[in-house]
Amino acid sequence: MSTTKEKITKSKEPKSYKEAMEELEEIVSQVDDRNADIDLLAAKVKRAHELLEYCQSRIEAVRFEVENVFETSTKEE
Repeated sequence: MSTTKEKITKSKEPKSYKEAMEELEEIVSQVDDRNADIDLLAAKVKRAHELLEYCQSRIEAVRFEVENVFETSTKEE
């Protein structure tokens, strides 16, 4: 039987930026709770770090795509 801590650390990659942000918001809310389980804090922070990395990579990928669109449209003019 897996524990909650194991479930947090074995979490899957989010399906979308929106899903990642929603999970991040949930983690922040849980960590801000004064009654938060201190034993799960490290696992939640680790998961939040993973989600932040995912979000940053998505932002960078979209930025690259948008720049390419503008570069292509500028060359066509």
